[in-house]
Amino acid sequence: MIEWFRRPGRRDGGSAPGTDELERYRAISHKSLDFRDIDGVKAPCIVMDAARFYQMLVWYRESGSRGASISTDLNILSDGLGHVFVNVRLTFKNDRSVNVMIDAAEHLWFFEEMAKATILTVASDESGEQTIVAVQLPAPEKMVDALDIIRGGLMRK
Repeated sequence: MIEWFRRPGRRDGGSAPGTDELERYRAISHKSLDFRDIDGVKAPCIVMDAARFYQMLVWYRESGSRGASISTDLNILSDGLGHVFVNVRLTFKNDRSVNVMIDAAEHLWFFEEMAKATILTVASDESGEQTIVAVQLPAPEKMVDALDIIRGGLMRK
């Protein structure tokens, strides 16, 4: 877990909330999260605007659509005061990546379902669009560990 809000000059190296940083993370946090049914599994879904989603599809195709062609990383950011944001990074074999910042306090359910399903989906917000990208998480135990870290960060006050 990465702590942010570091203020220069603090001897203890601790964190203190900075209104600007917290508001910046809230402003860039992705709001459009949902579920998709993948063979009877309720899979969490990041819903993107159409242009961003189609660019991601191009990168996926450029990476050869080989097995394990999308790597998923969760960078958990905490201020130590109960605010947790998670940067979900999808990296393709061609080294292109998509970053989605999620406010864990607002969307804890998303990470809980991700740990249960061990699948993450991405879809377009275009009405009637049926194309989705499903990413199987290769190490389910790591998602459970991440969920524990997120919950622990949210409990700090």
